Amino acid sequence: MTKNQVIERLRDIAQRKGDPESAHGDADDAVMQFLREIGHGEVADEFERASEIVPFWYA
Repeated sequence: MTKNQVIERLRDIAQRKGDPESAHGDADDAVMQFLREIGHGEVADEFERASEIVPFWYA
């Protein structure tokens, strides 16, 4: 996934109607995939570990 591809995916997610929590999760997944593909998998892994220990809440 290129930088432009992840940006386009995030823009598409932002335009969705419906469940904001689901869209936020999809955006997280896109960013985590991008981080892994550009060689920063350890950052994505740590984000996922942190979110399992202390769930992120969005209001």
